[in-house]
Amino acid sequence: MPEQADSITCEHGVIDYVVVRSKRRRKTLSLTVDEISNTRVSVPMRTSRRDIQAFVKKHASWIVRARAARRAGPPPMQFNSGETIPYLGRQLLLEVVEGTRSRPSVHLEAECVRITAPAGLDSESRATALRQALVRWYREQATEHIVATTALRAAETGLEPKDVRIRDQRRRWGSCSRDGTLRFNWRLVMMPPELVDYVVVHELCHLRVPNHSATFWSEVARFMPDYIARRTQLNRTRLAVTF
Repeated sequence: MPEQADSITCEHGVIDYVVVRSKRRRKTLSLTVDEISNTRVSVPMRTSRRDIQAFVKKHASWIVRARAARRAGPPPMQFNSGETIPYLGRQLLLEVVEGTRSRPSVHLEAECVRITAPAGLDSESRATALRQALVRWYREQATEHIVATTALRAAETGLEPKDVRIRDQRRRWGSCSRDGTLRFNWRLVMMPPELVDYVVVHELCHLRVPNHSATFWSEVARFMPDYIARRTQLNRTRLAVTF
């Protein structure tokens, strides 16, 4: 059975959520709020809509708090030596040094990311320049890693996208358009490789099944038998930095 979108209106406003019905012998209802603030309600197969709405309404205040915490995220980076940044599941040390060039440069060196910053900038201009440089670097790494992963998985599955693009998608890790173009959030490169792999396979399978029906999940399972564990891990993972 496909996931079902629904919503309730309560004292906290309108709460949108997705219902996931389990074919297994689940006896309880549960809530999760993922990295991008989407709410999922996992329920036994025959749970009525009325019971689901009552459950969501009962936990509405928790959902609102959880969503706010997700949106707030960690404090923004200061772009100083000694901070750490995530890269393919690892925490890399940030080293900031001053250079003579007018534009910052970023280089990966073992377990360290070195940023060479222009000298003479005030603190605000320096932070802006370093942020832009680090985002460019992340996007370059994302392009290299995600495009390569997509090509590998496309060859394995026989599902060939029209194009692969890296985008700044605030509310999605990936998407598949009707013309067969796959778009991925550059922040994916902060995640462990197995989660990047899951998102890639997920979007490739949308080339064949453009919805989240049981047929779609069967297709995902065919190429990635442990997809449920990976999806759960992705939904529970919070990015350690904000840009």
